[in-house]
Amino acid sequence: NNLGIMTTLVPSDRFVYNAISKTFSVTKNYKRDLSQWVNGQIIFADAGVAEIKQKLEDCFSMNVVVENNALPETLQLNATFSQTDNLDKIINVIAGIYNAGVRVEDGNIIFYK
Repeated sequence: NNLGIMTTLVPSDRFVYNAISKTFSVTKNYKRDLSQWVNGQIIFADAGVAEIKQKLEDCFSMNVVVENNALPETLQLNATFSQTDNLDKIINVIAGIYNAGVRVEDGNIIFYK
């Protein structure tokens, strides 16, 4: 490919690419609760910042910005939200866990310190 990345994945693998650092990681035997799609849940299982951002962006069609390391790169979030939980509840719980502030502004979810 044009990025010089070559790896072989099997169905239980998770591939994460960081566009900023141009690095990637592969997690073997990655266990994800696929029932979340059926049950309308948002499940974070050992989720790092990249996964949290991606899920929030996918679920709410908003850009997620993390300022001043408000969500530490070393975090692993474990949380389940139901289909009745709204954006404000979800982002306020995540911010509260990491003692961060959060605001929604111009189509962006912004976590800050």
